[in-house]
Order: sequence, then structure tokens, then C-alpha cells
Amino acid sequence: MRPKLFRSARPKAAQAIVALCCLGAAPLAGATPSSPPPETPAVVLRAASVPAPLVSLMKRARGHDAALGVEEADLESARAARDTEAGALWPRLDARLGYTRNQHESIATFPDGAGTREVIITPRDALEAQVTVTVPLLELGRRGRLDASERRLEGRAAGVEAARLRTDEAVANAWFQGAFALSRIGIARAEVATAMDRVTRVEVRSQAGFASPLDRARAQAELENAKAVVADAELALARARLDLERLTGISASCEPGAAECPSFAAEPSPASPDAGSLQVETAPTVDDLPAVRAALAEAEALGREASAAELDLVPTVEAFVSERITNASGFGSGDNLSAGVTATFRLDLPSLGRDDELRARARAA
Repeated sequence: MRPKLFRSARPKAAQAIVALCCLGAAPLAGATPSSPPPETPAVVLRAASVPAPLVSLMKRARGHDAALGVEEADLESARAARDTEAGALWPRLDARLGYTRNQHESIATFPDGAGTREVIITPRDALEAQVTVTVPLLELGRRGRLDASERRLEGRAAGVEAARLRTDEAVANAWFQGAFALSRIGIARAEVATAMDRVTRVEVRSQAGFASPLDRARAQAELENAKAVVADAELALARARLDLERLTGISASCEPGAAECPSFAAEPSPASPDAGSLQVETAPTVDDLPAVRAALAEAEALGREASAAELDLVPTVEAFVSERITNASGFGSGDNLSAGVTATFRLDLPSLGRDDELRARARAA
């Protein structure tokens, strides 16, 4: 005979656990091997409003999770790489100042209409200043790498989102298991009290001759079964606390009711009347899941890098304007302004091999 605990204490929180387990990449209900993934809906939980204690634990876990920290560092690295590639396409300003001390000074004297004129060929103290502005006109390879870095940045952002969802999923799963175990403990202890009262009544009836030994054994078995349920629930609660300690860093042996001790109260906070509800939405396709978007973005970024390696074979074209001022101009002018266009062609055989490597990595991704 099953105890009343299993008939009366239905795990209502189990539904929320199942929903929260769908945060990262939930199993697709009703999907068959022949159904194409883009047409299959995916379940994603949007934490529009969750219990207030769970919100604080999720925030704590995000700061404690090392894997999430690595994903965020990769995002910052990708953002810096994108800014570097974008900055290389902006006009470049180069300024150069020089001073040279010569052992001998060379001066030449030439006649002119009014007499003679001295021309300094090599001054003893030579000064030079030059300012050059270079504007890239054609940089196909670098523009291709910029496109790849932007796509990789999108993938890193999706990776951070996926890591946060995985962290939130693990915390929510542990929290709801603890909340469910706590509710089971209360119900099971009430069942123990009921079973003890039943054992007492059966003993009284047995002494009066109205209860058989079988009735006494049945009542004692129900009592022991109820105690076993209490022990199982307490074990589940201890495991949930240990999981939360691993995820958030909060000690599982903390005093219940302390400021940092995890609370399994599901009531909404006064500041948020609807904090106790959960909202589950359905993503249009599997490709909209953050983990899938991150993988697709990385594969596309590798493909764009491979194309950029091929475009490096196209000549680069730059325009420049330069101003040079010196006191060692000789027969020329000490102030000279020049402008021009340069085309550079580079044949780099190792870059061709890198093109094949990147395309192979893109196919593998």
C-alpha cells in the first residue's frame, strides 16, 4: 500500500524544473529524426519574473562561474580585435622629427645678381620634421577580416548568452529541487505524526481485542515508510544545498535565515508582486538558440577569414599627403609638400596554405 504522501504531495514544482531545464537547449517535443531542425520549435525560458531568492542566486552564480568568465573575456577580446581591424581602415597620421649632429658643415658660395649667396649643403645641426597622412583606398583583404571579426563578435556575444542561460538553468534546477524537497519534508513529517497516531490507536484497539497482529504490523510499516520519506527528502535538500554551494560559492552549512543563506521561499517579494510566476516561450527555430547561433557565427567567421586570405593577393591602393620641413635642403626648398598614390602587391605563399586551413576549420565547425 502506497503512503498517502505520494498520493497527496504532487510535485508541482517539477513542472517548473522541466521548464527551466529547457534554458540552454531543451529536448524537442515530438521531433523525429526525419524532421528538419530549422522547422522544429525549441523551448526557451524567458525569466520575466522568477522568485526573488532565485534571482539573487542567479546573479551570485554568474559572478562565480569560471566558464562564464572565460566567455565574457573572449567577448572582450573579440570586441578589441574588431576595433583593431576597423581602425586599420581609417586614415593614418605619421609624424617624424629628427636631429643629426654632423662633424663638418658644408657651405657653398654662389654668385648671384646682387653679389654672392651661401648655400648650406650639410649643416652642423640638421633638423627635419615630416608629417604624412595616408588614406587606404583599396584594402579588400583587411575589409574581409573586418567582416569576419564582426561575425565572430556576434558569435562571442551569443556564447556569453548561452553560458548565462546554462548557469541560470543549473541554479534554477538546484533551487527548485531544494524547494520541492523542503515541501516534501513538511508533508512527510505530518505523515509521520499521522502514522504515529495510527500506531497508538491500533495498539489501543489491539489491547481491547479489536485489532489483529496484521493491523499492528501494517500501521508500523506505514510509520517506517513515512520516516524513510522524510530521510529521502532531507537528503535531496542537502544535495540541493551542495549544488548551490558549488554554483554560487555560498556555504551549504550556513545558518537558515542568514542574509547569504539560500532561501527556498517561492513567495513573490513585496517589491515585485508577480515574482513568483514563470514564463516559457517557444523560439521560432533551433537556430535561434544562443548556443547554435554562437556555433554558426564561428563557422561563418572562419569562412570569411578564408576569403580574406585570398583577397590579400589583390593589390592594395593607398593615397598619401606629406609635408617635410628641414634646414638641410641643399639647393632645394626647406619646405616641401608632396602627394601621391601607391599600389602594393604581395605574393605570400604561406597565406594560401592558411586559406585552406581556415576553410577546413569552417567545414569542421
